[in-house]
Amino acid sequence: VSKFLNGTIGRHTWQTAVDQRPILTDHTSDDTGPLSQLLIQKLPPMDCTAEEAAALGYMPNRDDFEREYDPTAEQLVSTLSLQPDDEDVDMLLKLAQVDIYTRRLRERARRKRVVRDYQLIGNFFRGNVKRARQTRDQREFRERLRTYSQFYTSLEFERLISSLERERALRIRLSELNRYRWNGIQRVDECVHFEQHVAAAQYRNTGPYGHGR
Repeated sequence: VSKFLNGTIGRHTWQTAVDQRPILTDHTSDDTGPLSQLLIQKLPPMDCTAEEAAALGYMPNRDDFEREYDPTAEQLVSTLSLQPDDEDVDMLLKLAQVDIYTRRLRERARRKRVVRDYQLIGNFFRGNVKRARQTRDQREFRERLRTYSQFYTSLEFERLISSLERERALRIRLSELNRYRWNGIQRVDECVHFEQHVAAAQYRNTGPYGHGR
């Protein structure tokens, strides 16, 4: 075989045949569109016990809920059918219904991704434990930014929160350092004595109960 393929006949015929081979399209490849299940499969599994899953109607083996979000979405296209005598207006109306149905499916898939990514089932049952470790300012700050979490993954949103909290802490620290410099302090060890002096002066002015003397 190698004699014919690598010989004179092969050099003049085989390469041309290879170039003329048709390029076949694999129609069984995985869907990578916005409704693809791969977008959910890449996310971590649900962190919930069997009792918690049963309480919320979550089926772990199917990785789905008993009741879908927007369960009436399929009614838009359940009775659609193409007829030979359909006019252009009829076709446009049916295409509009399909487009609306696709949008509702995308919203359903988006909500499933959010549930998986942010582990909302686990947070529903055990979220108070995590919130207990946060200060009141941290909880209020997260609450104000919660609307934007839909545009980020869970990891990205946590990084955003951490970065903004770090920025706020640095701004506060920078303001303190400017205050020290304005009062003539040049070394870090002088800051403690300065704060003690300020506290003592405030105590002398307001008294032990803050009502003045």
